[in-house]
Amino acid sequence: MISTGIWDVSSYDGGWDCVRNESGSIICQLVVNEPDNGPLIAEAGTVYNETGFTPRQLADQKDALLEACKKMQLEWMERGQHKYGGVGAPAAIFAINTAIADATTKPIRAEDTK
Repeated sequence: MISTGIWDVSSYDGGWDCVRNESGSIICQLVVNEPDNGPLIAEAGTVYNETGFTPRQLADQKDALLEACKKMQLEWMERGQHKYGGVGAPAAIFAINTAIADATTKPIRAEDTK
């Protein structure tokens, strides 16, 4: 069974992290080879508890939704509906374009700026 609630990580002297659930129960302890591993594990558990999906399942869903948006965008553009599709069509194509951009832009990580 997966621990419920928000997961958090605490760092301790000696180079190790402890991931705990809301009630303080230990989920895992790990030696800190990379300082971001503990928070990443905690975030993955919290995401699962908030959504009921693993991060992998959410990534797969995002990919499927992104492909559907791209198909809609292409179809609207080919038909010229982005200009003449009736009330709301320009707003809808703008929303699709924004969703595609957001889904394909990775956040800047601290290690990428070094």
